Amino acid sequence: MNWWQTLPSIFVALALLLLPGLLLCWALGLRHIALSAMAPVASTGLIGAAGIVGGLLNLPWNIWLLAALTAAASALVWVIRSQLPSHLVSKPLSQRLRLRDFLVYLLALLVPLLLIGQWYICDVGTPESFIQAYDSAFHLNAIQYILQTGNASSLTLGQMINADAVWAVYPSAWHSIAALIVQLCHVNVFVAENVLTLVVSSVIWPFACIALVRSLLGSRAITLVGAGILSATFWVFPFQTIQRGPLLPNLLSYCLLPLVVIALAGIFRLLHQKIMSPYALVMMMMIGSAALFTSQPNGFAALMVFSVPMLIGAGVRHLRRFYREKPRFAVPLQGLALAVPVVISYCVLWSLLVLSYDQWQPGETVLEALMNVATGGLTSNSLNWPVSVLALSGIVFIAIRRKGYWMIGAFALSAGLYVVAASTPSGPLRNVLVGIWYEDTPRLAALVPVFMLVLASTGITGIAEIIARRVATAPEGLRRIPTFGFDRMETTTIQAVAGSLVIGALVLTAVQPSSASLPISLTPPVSSELRANADPWVSNDELILMERLPETVPADAVIAVNPFNGSALAYAVSGRKVTQYSLQSSGPGSHIADMATNLAYALPGSVTCEQAASLNVRYILDFGPSYLGFYEGSLLYPGFVNIGGSPRVVLVDRQGTAKLYELTSC
Repeated sequence: MNWWQTLPSIFVALALLLLPGLLLCWALGLRHIALSAMAPVASTGLIGAAGIVGGLLNLPWNIWLLAALTAAASALVWVIRSQLPSHLVSKPLSQRLRLRDFLVYLLALLVPLLLIGQWYICDVGTPESFIQAYDSAFHLNAIQYILQTGNASSLTLGQMINADAVWAVYPSAWHSIAALIVQLCHVNVFVAENVLTLVVSSVIWPFACIALVRSLLGSRAITLVGAGILSATFWVFPFQTIQRGPLLPNLLSYCLLPLVVIALAGIFRLLHQKIMSPYALVMMMMIGSAALFTSQPNGFAALMVFSVPMLIGAGVRHLRRFYREKPRFAVPLQGLALAVPVVISYCVLWSLLVLSYDQWQPGETVLEALMNVATGGLTSNSLNWPVSVLALSGIVFIAIRRKGYWMIGAFALSAGLYVVAASTPSGPLRNVLVGIWYEDTPRLAALVPVFMLVLASTGITGIAEIIARRVATAPEGLRRIPTFGFDRMETTTIQAVAGSLVIGALVLTAVQPSSASLPISLTPPVSSELRANADPWVSNDELILMERLPETVPADAVIAVNPFNGSALAYAVSGRKVTQYSLQSSGPGSHIADMATNLAYALPGSVTCEQAASLNVRYILDFGPSYLGFYEGSLLYPGFVNIGGSPRVVLVDRQGTAKLYELTSC
């Protein structure tokens, strides 16, 4: 399969991310800019909610379940809207999209779409390839799990790796969308994952950035085009998030985050123009929170962080008004009355989100971390000086205008969390501050671009205003230039276009995306298609053998695997159950520990055989000792690796060095 053949799947992915949300947002009363901006958030919220509802009611996951919930939710919010007072549902003063506006948005979106899309296609290779990294097995298997069980609930997706748990929470929105793509387009899970990653990273992310900048700074062409270009210049997001992990739920959650920030800023009246009614703002905050939670709660935690400077600004404004109207001694009491419940609520919610996970240690000094923020490097070797200069100029313009300080605060908080994760020693403080993000530096680095991009766009806007003033004071003959008799083009427009091109050229030199990942095709490629600078985690022979498993392994049988040599992907490829669906750095869990050590040599009646019988383990995939990374856990599966000399197993299938054995002793 080539990428042209994935166009139907790409359009389906776009439809899933837009159409349900458009219907719900229309029912909420959103129109024009707000309608399109909030659609991806509403769609994801509906998908996450539909998965949970389906799981609770034991309804199979499919497009009809999503359609039914979309229709019901849209009808409900419309009925509520029709019963509310007019001042709560009044139409905002948003302008209709003119042809010029549409062309500007198209240009602003086209540049990052081509840049990010081209990078991803080149990086992955074929649509049936996958990035060979730690979390790939889990995400691909999770899609297959939803397809096989019909359960897409975020409350129970974790049962795939912990079958005995009644509630095994894991955000499932990403995998639910991918499962729908498989169902609707009849492609495999690898194509679905690639298509969804391509659409989310190259369309939704730049679209969200452009919408955020437009909502906060206005609709100047140079501002929007600049925001689009800037969205493709940060290596830490989306590029590193895709390669490292891959952190696909984080990718979706962070791509939606700027759109939810729009609703939050609207509640605090910080938008450039009113685009939603009070009722729509409240509802979109609820829907947006659901979308972030069911995508990856890291995004909701980031929203909490970004809300802090908004709350502080709102509190200060309220106290100023109170100071003018009430006795001065009452101001501190009023401040406490406002602050105490907010702080308590934040602390309670924050404590519920913090995880006791401390696998990644800091690797930088405080000064190094601060320099990485200042230069835009952030966990990579690529400096981003042009964006840093634009962001600094944006801070200067905000200071001059004395308006928009909260945007500096939001950037400073995201940068501060990155510095904590990158440089603070392990301990209670580090855990409390960044434990929500697994104390993982790259996850926090990926949040910095959101408001660094806003500040840089503010800088572009300020520079454009200075140029426009200079042009406005120029002689009349220089301010208008004939356009070959068809029309007359204002010099400010030419300056905007030229400025965009210059900014784009400067910014694009700052980031040179490169990949250390290795794509492997599910169809046998010629050797030249494999990258020679890395050893594959999963070879083509192994993939071909896994494709034949439906013919060689009964549907009810379970296959013993060592996930570190790639055999856990047998479930994603063939649908046949395996003993372990993801990589755990600690090695096998207690439920398969004996089998992992002794299965190939176990005697009838032994504890190991009893364990195998209880799990219906009847086959072993032996892919040898070619492991992903250097994890001690990979060496704890001697019962599944190089077992050809055992008299207790029989070779069933073979492709190159990849072998499938059947147990005969148990």
